[in-house]
Amino acid sequence: MEMLERIIETLNIIERFLEDAISVYEREKSEIKHLELGQKLDPLQRFLPELKNVIEDLSKMQ
Repeated sequence: MEMLERIIETLNIIERFLEDAISVYEREKSEIKHLELGQKLDPLQRFLPELKNVIEDLSKMQ
């Protein structure tokens, strides 16, 4: 169970990082000249809900 807790903790850190990165991009996108950054964040925005589901499912297994 300790390993599962560590996995959940790591996934939560990744989730917060992705949310922060997306938030900064959304707030600053009018000033961000590099469209490739937006192209890299778009898949992450689609990945985030799935990550949240995985974290929730793993938390229920504890």
